[in-house]
Amino acid sequence: GAESQASTALQAPDAIFPLMRMLSDGDLEEQLEAAGALGELAGNGDPTDCSEMLAAGIVEPLMRLLGGECMQGRRLACETLGHLAQGNCNAKALVEAGAVQVLTCLVQKDDEVAASAGVALKEISSSAAEDE
Repeated sequence: GAESQASTALQAPDAIFPLMRMLSDGDLEEQLEAAGALGELAGNGDPTDCSEMLAAGIVEPLMRLLGGECMQGRRLACETLGHLAQGNCNAKALVEAGAVQVLTCLVQKDDEVAASAGVALKEISSSAAEDE
């Protein structure tokens, strides 16, 4: 299933690309598995991985999860965005993609993911301040 696809992808040297495919084109279960796996990779803090994820277009599918009905998807997207910002990624790219507005809305209106959205906002804002 999706879990074995994600764990197999994580072991590959170019893990990001199959996971990005799952995140962008997979069914909901695959998207959740891929978001979690990519979040783990981003959480490792490797700036190269984070840059590759941004270059591969990770923000758009994460934004779709943020706006979706699935609470787990919204939470995973928040966590992954926070890890990307924390991993010395270009926070400006996250800001330009509209992540701050969506996360702010989630903090105010979505009790189930408000804490995760708040952490992601904090990471993006501190990373953006360092970029300047």
